[in-house]
Amino acid sequence: MVDDNNDDSNFASPSSDQSPVNPMSADFEESDSDFGDSQASGSQSSGSQSSGSLRPLGVTVMMVLCIVGGLVGLSNGCMSGAGLVFNQVASDMLVGDPDSANGRMQAEMMRTNQRFMIPNILVMVLGLAVSGGLLAGGLGLLRVKPWALTVLRRSFIACIVYELVRIVLFAVMQVQNGPAMERFYEDFAAESNAPDMSEMMNAMIWVGFAVWGVWIVTKIGVIIWGYVYAGTDTAKDYVGKSASETL
Repeated sequence: MVDDNNDDSNFASPSSDQSPVNPMSADFEESDSDFGDSQASGSQSSGSQSSGSLRPLGVTVMMVLCIVGGLVGLSNGCMSGAGLVFNQVASDMLVGDPDSANGRMQAEMMRTNQRFMIPNILVMVLGLAVSGGLLAGGLGLLRVKPWALTVLRRSFIACIVYELVRIVLFAVMQVQNGPAMERFYEDFAAESNAPDMSEMMNAMIWVGFAVWGVWIVTKIGVIIWGYVYAGTDTAKDYVGKSASETL
């Protein structure tokens, strides 16, 4: 006969070494606290790394303005070059009837453009170079290149010089063209029996000069801000830390 007691002994309960860990025991609490501490330290280190690579608001504003301004400047420079070529090629078509009021005004303005052709070309080339520097510096700042701030600061200085030279050239040409435009309105009124609008047009021209002057002053102010901000520790620290993290 088979002994039932012996069979029961073969299915005895597991030994104490194989028993599961009690969740309420001290060993479990210690291991759980160690795991929590490791998770906290890991999250803190990852958080500090992510916060260190955040781009400051001033850097973002400067970067966007330089990229957009560089693209707009390059397109305007190309359009200015095309305009100079078109004025030379289509001068006869623009003048039209040389005996009309509009023909006389266009002829005088074309002569003014001829006298200032070389300065206009030089200003256009300078504008293209400045726009290229702003675009390169903005893209370099986007990619966190160490040379970006240096390129931008030099481009800002060149941009201020470019704006001042362009203002002087534009003012001189307007002084040359002003009498021709005033005579045009007087002659046009006499030829068409229309009221003389020269005074009103002169007032509108001065209003346009005032608006343009406010825009130029605002733009130069933004350029000066960019030059100063590019030399601050905030911008330098961001570029230096981010560049070292990418190495």
